[in-house]
Amino acid sequence: MQKYEIGSSELSIQKQITLPQLMCIAQYAKNFNGTIKLVRNTQEINVKDISSLTAFFLTLGTDAHVKVLVKGENAQEAIEQIETICLTENTELTTSMS
Repeated sequence: MQKYEIGSSELSIQKQITLPQLMCIAQYAKNFNGTIKLVRNTQEINVKDISSLTAFFLTLGTDAHVKVLVKGENAQEAIEQIETICLTENTELTTSMS
């Protein structure tokens, strides 16, 4: 039986997210066993959809606050991975997905 977790975190995005970062987020989400969503105000997107993800980040201003919602196996690890990609511009995934 698989154990699903729910987790959330708020990110403070200080600068524009790059296309390689967006692609890395979307790829990570596609391989993740669960769902990863980003929420800002009343807007909520599933990060597996690269076009929605791109539009979401294009509309962010400086010092934007975004909530990451994760439901699935290893939710905290997924949150940490998304934070790393967004905040450090590191597009190398630090864990292997099973």
